[in-house]
Amino acid sequence: MHSSLYNPNRQLHFVLRQATLFRNRWAIAAAALLGALLLITLATAYFKPEALPQVQGWYQLAFWLVGLIFTSQIFMELHAPNQAYAYLTLPVSTLEKLLGSWLLTSPIYVLGFTAVTYVIYFLGILVTGFEVSPLTYFDNDFLNSIGTYMVIQTLYLWGAAYFRKTNFLKTVLVQIILMLLIGMWAGALIYMIYGGTFEAEHQNASPAPFMENVFVPAMKVLFWGVLGPYMLLVTYFTLKERQL
Repeated sequence: MHSSLYNPNRQLHFVLRQATLFRNRWAIAAAALLGALLLITLATAYFKPEALPQVQGWYQLAFWLVGLIFTSQIFMELHAPNQAYAYLTLPVSTLEKLLGSWLLTSPIYVLGFTAVTYVIYFLGILVTGFEVSPLTYFDNDFLNSIGTYMVIQTLYLWGAAYFRKTNFLKTVLVQIILMLLIGMWAGALIYMIYGGTFEAEHQNASPAPFMENVFVPAMKVLFWGVLGPYMLLVTYFTLKERQL
């Protein structure tokens, strides 16, 4: 017997429904984008084989733009007057809507985009005659980019639920403001410690040890361990509020 809060069958049907909905809307754009990436890859592999790994920069640009825009539109039914009622009355809980939307825009999107672009990259390797190793695709930059995306993406998931229009641009603005606030807070903290407001022996000390040993590790913990779950929780209550 399944709980009314979460049912795996309902979750699966909701994910399939959303995937079908966005597949119909994004099919042409996706085909055009992948076609462009294929042309860039094959042209680079043919004319300048040694530069093939640099093509991944184009992959990453497409990965981030498409992923964040896709995330920003995932709750578009919720904000459309002629679709909101049908979406709100779907036989799925708020938790299932959140998890299903996150699965589509984060792990499923990451796996799908990676698989397709790797096939394109491998075709480029075939053109070069294996002058480039197939494993160069999965470098540290690639792995760090995926990890960072899966954290930042939760902010855009919240923006998709909170903002009614121009979700993507408004969330970009929120992200910029957050970065500025963090920078101002860090600067104020350094000034308080090393700017003469504390003990005299700190006045001429360098802030580098504090940044390296305290601030940066603390920010890494907050970013990698706290931001994602926190934004998912905030998104859950935002969706809950929209249904009232």
